Amino acid sequence: MARDPDAAIARYQEALALIAALQSESPANPRYIDWGARATSNLGLILVGTGMHEEAVEIQRQAVALAEQVADDVLRLGALATSRNNLAEALAQAKRPAKAETVFRQSLQQYRALADVFPKSVDYRWGVAMSLTNLAGVVLEQGRAMDAREPIEESGRFFAELKKAVGTNTDFQQNYEKHTHIRDEMRRVEGKSP
Repeated sequence: MARDPDAAIARYQEALALIAALQSESPANPRYIDWGARATSNLGLILVGTGMHEEAVEIQRQAVALAEQVADDVLRLGALATSRNNLAEALAQAKRPAKAETVFRQSLQQYRALADVFPKSVDYRWGVAMSLTNLAGVVLEQGRAMDAREPIEESGRFFAELKKAVGTNTDFQQNYEKHTHIRDEMRRVEGKSP
């Protein structure tokens, strides 16, 4: 994705065509819908990375719609939580922070539900931390530093706990750096507040 986004887009489109063919052969199999949601959401992430924000928002909406079809199964709720988080990130990049806030809150609620059911899952607790960080970022962007304090502090507690379990994972480090940047920005803004 980072080295050759055009090639990654083409590969995801190929994958989505394969998934569609599988789904047409077995429309009742929720696994194919789940895979389609995840692949569609990943395609949307690439589009955000290439600056195609409006296209990414539309693709992420498609991913959420797919994931909602199978989200009644707790094992498939992860695709919906991730798709919603990615949609909210696309909305934030498209300069729609209020809408992004709403969708980040939905994603956070789903990641919390999954973390409650699977308390030892690093992925779901990481999802909670990431959603809290993202939520704090869009709240701060809307000029509400005080409202960003609680989610950024909670995400910090999650990241501190997860650091031991995850170690030097590059994605984790990037999420942690984003958390640190938003926390520092919140503190800077609060320092300027009366």
